[in-house]
Amino acid sequence: MLVTHHYTVPAPPDVALAVHRDEAAQYGGRFPGVASVSIDPPRCTPDGLHISQHWRGDRSIIPAPLRPLIATEGFRWRIDTCWEGSACDWRLTVPGLGPSPLIQGRYVFLPAPGGTRVSLCAELLFSPDTVRRHLGVARWQMWLLQVVEQFVRMLFSAVLEHSAQVICAHLVNKTAAA
Repeated sequence: MLVTHHYTVPAPPDVALAVHRDEAAQYGGRFPGVASVSIDPPRCTPDGLHISQHWRGDRSIIPAPLRPLIATEGFRWRIDTCWEGSACDWRLTVPGLGPSPLIQGRYVFLPAPGGTRVSLCAELLFSPDTVRRHLGVARWQMWLLQVVEQFVRMLFSAVLEHSAQVICAHLVNKTAAA
């Protein structure tokens, strides 16, 4: 599944990019179902600035059939980012579902009337067979993987749907506080 999504934020590109890159811990909790976000210290390499974000979801967003498979501390996922210039490549993994990325994509920040146009192109890479092997799910339980895939799609759609409003609200609050 390939998805493109665009939104405009009321800030110049350098500010919009910095907010997306550096302040996920401050705005992440505004997404539905997100309990917290923590960020590892950035690492500079020749190919860009690498930052890992660790997201923890509210357990209530996990579909009931999946709850026994997910640790009691809640649902967690990691987003590994590489920032270079006006773009960010990223990969989202869910450690509880295996080492393979479930989603990968690219953000691009470009000047636009009234602020910055944020463009996202992302691909859902969910592999039922990889997840089945990682979770030890028998072939007769493949229905469970359909629930996992629907959950991943729902989570991804919710993030896309709320990205613009979460980032814009964060920028407005940040501007008002300054």
